[in-house]
Amino acid sequence: MTEYQRIGSRYAVHRVHATTFPEMQLIADLIQNEGQRWILVTAEQYSEFTEWCEAELKGIA
Repeated sequence: MTEYQRIGSRYAVHRVHATTFPEMQLIADLIQNEGQRWILVTAEQYSEFTEWCEAELKGIA
């Protein structure tokens, strides 16, 4: 799972490899959109967003 987090004019990328039950449960909740907490996007929208992050925002070391 990859999470892009915007912090002002910067971004942080968090890559999680689910190895514990809470991480696996979070991914299952994301897939099922448990509680409608997330905005569903297409693969194309996701690609456009990640490309924009890389081009327009500065990464946080």
